[in-house]
Amino acid sequence: MWIKIIYLIGICAMNFSSILYDFTFAITAFHLTDEAKNGAIVYSVGYLAEILVSMGFGGFLDAYSKRTLFTIAMISKVFLFIFVFIFFNKIRVSLAAISIAAFLVDLISHVTHLTNLVSIATCYHGEERIKFNGLVLTISGIMRISGPILASMFLSYFSQPSYMLLIATLFQFIAMCAYYYIMPLMEREKTIPFSTQSVSHALRGTVIALQLIFADLKWIKLLLIHVSTATILAIATLLLFPLFSKIYHISDVEIGVLRSIGAIGSVAVGVVLGSVFTTKKLSTGISITVFIAGLSLSLFSFYSGFYSAMCLVFLFQSSCTLFFRTASLYFQTFIPNEVMGSWWAAIDAIERLFSLGGILAGGYIFDISGGELLYNILGACLIVISILWFLRNRSLA
Repeated sequence: MWIKIIYLIGICAMNFSSILYDFTFAITAFHLTDEAKNGAIVYSVGYLAEILVSMGFGGFLDAYSKRTLFTIAMISKVFLFIFVFIFFNKIRVSLAAISIAAFLVDLISHVTHLTNLVSIATCYHGEERIKFNGLVLTISGIMRISGPILASMFLSYFSQPSYMLLIATLFQFIAMCAYYYIMPLMEREKTIPFSTQSVSHALRGTVIALQLIFADLKWIKLLLIHVSTATILAIATLLLFPLFSKIYHISDVEIGVLRSIGAIGSVAVGVVLGSVFTTKKLSTGISITVFIAGLSLSLFSFYSGFYSAMCLVFLFQSSCTLFFRTASLYFQTFIPNEVMGSWWAAIDAIERLFSLGGILAGGYIFDISGGELLYNILGACLIVISILWFLRNRSLA
């Protein structure tokens, strides 16, 4: 029990830190020219970093100590935050500077994300894995409720948004200490020492997994549906800020409140996932979740004020969060623990590669055609895809 408590403390600290630096980069980039494509560029740079990590790092999670990998990444991230803070206060902030900082931060953050996910997947199994993920999601949602509001307050209080990075650094350090203590207790698989040969093999781990995935038609069909869903959700999530700010003229503080409303949905999702879902219900849950997400996006064109925005954001963010969590659990049921790192990294790389293209295209389409039309199209696509999920969700059974 105490292991879970310390783990959840680490989750809280890491989530709050991530909220602070994500909010800082996104708002700063958008307000350079008030164009949605700036936010899309920054997020796309981050996706590129995450793709590189997934392609090269997955095999290391199967071979080496997750505690060592995680600690190195967290220490690097703490120093990087301090460096970015100094850098942003010494130069004039530009889109290029924000993009470089986002690339480096996301590069390291994705290492910790994959390590964290694989640690849970290999330590817990079956229904226990689902219940623990529900608990993690609930705690993360609680942190995300307060995070955006506090980030908005900090942004209006500090003369420079970069000062929020100092607060993010403190929470990164807390998370590092918590994970460093409990990681050895979560590692049940044997690890090997570093060597030139083992590192070379680990680097090829994700590539080998990709070759095996693309050799199986059932996996290809399932991944196409999954990647399409993830790409649309990524575009819609990214463009929520410019939609409310540019089209509906909602203030930054109100946007922070809307993000917290979405986080309340995450809390509800965590409770539902931990108490209602079972391994057999995951596939059905994905179909329903994608349909609700599509319906909520289609209803954005009926925006009639701040309260309607609160309801729509709650629906969309809840379904979006539930999809990604249930989809990861669904895939994990088909992957052996011994290759969980490389296989999940391969799936993650495919997902983020498509999302990268979608985010870039979505940002430019938003600026050209307007947000309401784009969200109607995205919503309709998700509703169609939900039917495909229903037809294909047992394709690997």
